[in-house]
Amino acid sequence: MLRLSIVLSIIILLPILQYSHATSAFLATDKDEVSLGDDLTIMLAEPDVNIDSRSMERIPLAKIFLTTDKFDETSLDKVLSRTGISVNHPFLQETGFNTGVFEITLESISSNLVSRGSQIQIIYFDETPAGSGSAIRVQTVIPVVEGKVAIIFDRSEYSVFGTVEIKLIADMFNINRNKIDTVNTLTGSRVAVTASSGETYYPPMFETGLSTGTFIGKLQLTSDQNEKKGDLIVRGGDRIKVSVSIAPGFEVSDLATITTTLGSIAFDKATYSIGDSVKITVNDRDENKDDNTIDTVQARVWSNTSIKGLVLTLQETEVSSGVFEGILTISSDWKGIILLKGDTLLISDNDILIAQYGDRTVPSLTRAKMENLFTKALIGTDSEIILSDPLVLDQDGQNITSIKVGSNVTVQASITNARASTQNFNYVIHISDSNGFTSNLSFIIGALEPYQSIIIDRLWMPEARDTFTIRVFLWSDFDDPLALSNVMESMLKVV
Repeated sequence: MLRLSIVLSIIILLPILQYSHATSAFLATDKDEVSLGDDLTIMLAEPDVNIDSRSMERIPLAKIFLTTDKFDETSLDKVLSRTGISVNHPFLQETGFNTGVFEITLESISSNLVSRGSQIQIIYFDETPAGSGSAIRVQTVIPVVEGKVAIIFDRSEYSVFGTVEIKLIADMFNINRNKIDTVNTLTGSRVAVTASSGETYYPPMFETGLSTGTFIGKLQLTSDQNEKKGDLIVRGGDRIKVSVSIAPGFEVSDLATITTTLGSIAFDKATYSIGDSVKITVNDRDENKDDNTIDTVQARVWSNTSIKGLVLTLQETEVSSGVFEGILTISSDWKGIILLKGDTLLISDNDILIAQYGDRTVPSLTRAKMENLFTKALIGTDSEIILSDPLVLDQDGQNITSIKVGSNVTVQASITNARASTQNFNYVIHISDSNGFTSNLSFIIGALEPYQSIIIDRLWMPEARDTFTIRVFLWSDFDDPLALSNVMESMLKVV
């Protein structure tokens, strides 16, 4: 019994001994270092203030002082008033009954309080230190470091129709440890994506799991809302900037580049025969608008026989390939420039077949928005300047071989330049009667742009009954004539 009573006495006396004498206070924080935007909890161990073990005491904010590069030993209540920083309590609250430990949390440290690279000195004056001497200064210092935020793009470069995935590692946005947090939804617009034009989009960001502090967001780029709807309009050469607002006056950012490639267009062969199937291929990864579907582009195809040509739709060879193909049939069922229905183009021997693709996303901002790309193939000829046989058309535009004397006719021919450079020309029309005498001689001076095809019309009225030979040909110039084409001819009977 004696042993038991001694033990009980010790248990009863311990609380009395613990607080019967003054003890020195000390300060601590929940972090060894802090970043702007972080919360900071100040912990003060001050048993001398724990007067009533049956209640949780409070210490006024005015008892804590802060010193930073922007404040000289200023009481916490005044610091909060001047900086606008929020706290979880309007006082230091004891953490529990009879603990003698008091806490307060400063929410989202801002640059109004302290600058990055500086420090926060927290001060408390213990008026009842151990030994019952005069008040002593108790303090702790916490450095302010760069924000612990990481922005990670899923790629370093994107096309103008690309999908951007952004990963944000920022534990400060992990507000609720028991649910999936979001950014740019209920928590306000803290993450901004800005194009070079200044246009800005705020992508919703969702935490990857409970309390991960990692957030994922996506946005769709576009260079043309009519072609593909997007969240942000960009063009080749732009840079997109992702900015994360950590605190007032402080943000973390990173950049990604919008790149474009100059496309190409090609026939599958250099020469074709009438009746062949022609495959046209366009390479342009910028036109891969949707990574989940087969995209399409269009190319214009024509020859010097069919100047109007046709527009051919090319389909992507597979999802996200950026390679597009289409099949064209060439036929000579009947002469002229009238187009057959479907993907069939009228041609003649000695034609040049030309395909054009308009690349809308050229790589440089200093160039035109669209650049026309060309390819050529030959139909039974090796010449790059093609002149068609002359046609004789009546007033209704119908091709004829005979006409009444005194009627107006149109002599029509097409010229195609399959070269990559401009070609000057002199177009000559010579009409002679059955005896070889010249009935009409005229010429037109002009220039053909690279891969250009034109139709030239010339009015003529025969004044005598006869059979006339109509010849057309091309020279480079009259001073130093160089034949650019063969002599092409047709016959017309005037009755």
